[in-house]
Order: sequence, then C-alpha cells, then structure tokens
Amino acid sequence: MMVFRGADKLFSGNDAPRAVVFEELNTASRKLAITDGEPASYLKENGYSLYLIEDDRVTPLTEVRPEAANLIAVKQSHAGLLDNFRLT
Repeated sequence: MMVFRGADKLFSGNDAPRAVVFEELNTASRKLAITDGEPASYLKENGYSLYLIEDDRVTPLTEVRPEAANLIAVKQSHAGLLDNFRLT
C-alpha cells in the first residue's frame, strides 16, 4: 500500500501502467495498519478493474476473497488486455 501511495501520480496519470500484478496478504497488511482490501480499493479508485489469479485462470475479483491472493489490476481503458490471457 505504501508503494502504491508513493506512486500516486503514476497511477492516476495519463501514463499509468496498463496492468499491475500484486499480492494481498491480509495478515501481514494488518501488522502495518493497512485494512483488508485497501490496496485493491486504491487501484479501483484509480480506474483499474481487479481480477483474482487462480491456478489455471483469472476471474473478476468479488467482495469475498481469500486472506492471501495474487491479483492483477487492469486499467479500465485497457479492459481487453485479459481477453486471451491464459495461465498454462
């Protein structure tokens, strides 16, 4: 979360990354006073759609998710980026 906030201009600007892969580990985040889901919420507020990376696929992130998750955030203006994405 601290890295995302430090790059606030980058994530909110015209040259923002099309995609960001990151891990949410709620037990570790809580030790840093970061609330559950805060990194994902931050990216969503900056125009990203969020997806859960599972063993063999990528699915839209829902409100119910695991304590530890690998996620990919895709800028909404590049929504088609994952159309042919495969984990094999």
